[in-house]
Amino acid sequence: MNSLRVARAALRARPTAMRVAIQRRGYAEAIPDKIKLSLALPHQSIYKSQDVVQVNIPAESGEMGVLANHVPSIEQLKPGLVEVVEENGPAKQFFLSGGFATVQPNSVLSINSPEAYPLEDFSAEAIRNGIAEAQKVANGNGSEQDIAEAKIELEVRIRLWQARGQAVINILSTDSRDPRLPCQINECRNINRCTTLLLVLAQSQNN
Repeated sequence: MNSLRVARAALRARPTAMRVAIQRRGYAEAIPDKIKLSLALPHQSIYKSQDVVQVNIPAESGEMGVLANHVPSIEQLKPGLVEVVEENGPAKQFFLSGGFATVQPNSVLSINSPEAYPLEDFSAEAIRNGIAEAQKVANGNGSEQDIAEAKIELEVRIRLWQARGQAVINILSTDSRDPRLPCQINECRNINRCTTLLLVLAQSQNN
């Protein structure tokens, strides 16, 4: 008899519990207007589940702007600029050596890269000088490996220059305007080389 009363009490309590569960689920399904951004490197996290308004990424398929409620996707990133638009203050810009961006449901964006540095860490003068040096090697008579590495270096430095809003055509010599150049091909497949170069560039700026 006691067990019957307990069962009846449980049945009477169930509708209330169900209403609470439904209400809670309704709150959880509210449409977000921000992105939760995580930007991680092997040695540090630049962003960790932080709310931001928009993130612009250098996807291999083309430049992409990610807003809240973006369709889920995985994008391979080429060396280039990631721009983070926060709710207050100016946008923050980081130059990445490459990596991957994963857009998950509920407006969650995760970016993983071997190296990334604030764009302001690189001076225009140092980038310009580096482009000139890389051009000489890329157009020279060195070994195939030296020329290949110089072309990768040239591409990364040109992308840095582009990220700073400079006109590439003004710094390239006539001889280097070749359709085979990496900046024309717009590809950088050797991510390890790009990562090493970006690390060297950043360290040279701090010395």
